[in-house]
Amino acid sequence: KPLLETIAKKDVEIQRLKAQINKDSSNSSKPSGSNGFKKIQNNREKSTKKQGGQHGHIGSTLSVPKNLDELVAAGEAQHVILSEVKEGESYISDWTVDINVIPVYTERRRKGKDLPKVEYGSNIKAISIYLSTIGLIAHKRLSRFFRDISHGLITISKAVIAKLITKQQN
Repeated sequence: KPLLETIAKKDVEIQRLKAQINKDSSNSSKPSGSNGFKKIQNNREKSTKKQGGQHGHIGSTLSVPKNLDELVAAGEAQHVILSEVKEGESYISDWTVDINVIPVYTERRRKGKDLPKVEYGSNIKAISIYLSTIGLIAHKRLSRFFRDISHGLITISKAVIAKLITKQQN
């Protein structure tokens, strides 16, 4: 019997030590950084398809709009031509598509004795709301974004951005 008791005590001690070794952040209060490196098994089955876009997949590529002249006339786009050829020579067109962000100051002149008003325009409001709610950009970073892209001309505060967003939601 003493031999069986000794074996039983050792079995209990072995189980306790195994449990201690197998503890990680998922089954104890240990922080995840103490887990070490675990190889994660890939349960995905190997596909017979080739890598990349599959046959029949409709891709998308950057292109110049067919109505570019109309967009330019409407003020919705800008078309800049940099030419290395003389007038009348044949040429090949290479295109670069970019976006131009500049502050726009609109002055409205009116009669009256009231004090002049300065307010943020609809584009700043829309960009603030979109980047904050959809893009999940913090108000502080959004404030810095406007300052940076306008070279310091637009300094909208975190509080004003929060007010714009709250006003839109109500």
